[in-house]
Amino acid sequence: MKLKLLLTACLLVVFSCLFVACSVAPENKPSENGVIVSGQTWSDESGNVIEAHGGQVQKLTYTDRNGKTITKFWWVGENKEQMAGYTEDEYKNNGLKAYSSYDLVHWTSEGVVLRSPENLNDGEDPYFSSLYAPNDKYPNSDFSLAYTILHKSGSICERPKMLYNAKTGLYVLWFHSDDYENGSYYKRAQASVAVSEHPFGPFRLINSFRMYYDADNFITQGTTEYGAVRDMNVFEENEKAYLIYSSDSNQTLYIGLLNDEYTAPAEDPSEAVRGE
Repeated sequence: MKLKLLLTACLLVVFSCLFVACSVAPENKPSENGVIVSGQTWSDESGNVIEAHGGQVQKLTYTDRNGKTITKFWWVGENKEQMAGYTEDEYKNNGLKAYSSYDLVHWTSEGVVLRSPENLNDGEDPYFSSLYAPNDKYPNSDFSLAYTILHKSGSICERPKMLYNAKTGLYVLWFHSDDYENGSYYKRAQASVAVSEHPFGPFRLINSFRMYYDADNFITQGTTEYGAVRDMNVFEENEKAYLIYSSDSNQTLYIGLLNDEYTAPAEDPSEAVRGE
């Protein structure tokens, strides 16, 4: 496999935050006349502020909820809606949200496609109990994993990017996962993966891990940064997919080949060789 390593200084947000929704007066609709106005609130077709931060826009042909094949632009991102019981300055995870559009101007909310549980009792909720029922294909995927990675009170779910795998017929959602550990919200530094048969979900979290690294890189030696994943993007070409991610305390940008299902690195990160 090929693992390309690009040493750069903090070249991160260039690819990960192309689309950001700002929270100002929701009555302004800069897209109302078919024009996107920079610096003003962008609302969906229901008049609500678009919540799809740090995300990705792509064009998809898919089967909608009514069984009709359609082609639309699809925007998935972080849901930053204020949640009851949390202050604005508290870390909280309100899941990932999606929007669809025919013209890149007028967007329809497709709802929360990856939900975050409030507590362990949510595992008994029909939504979560059905979604995380035992599955031989994903033995590591259960509600316990979902709660650990996605719980509302403090977990971090950032920079979501989605791929469609034509071989499996599944949509694969990658995102940066973190949590509060040892006085920091960015120690875990993992890539998490969720899958669904539809772009509108529901997505099932199937794994969370670290990625490729260069053991000879002096930046990581003597640290816990090996394979750390933070800001990220995905790229697909000729039926091969890659994860592009910042690592090594945000001083290195890696490009790593994914497996055929687009759900994990193509090789064991500890055995991967740069450029091969």
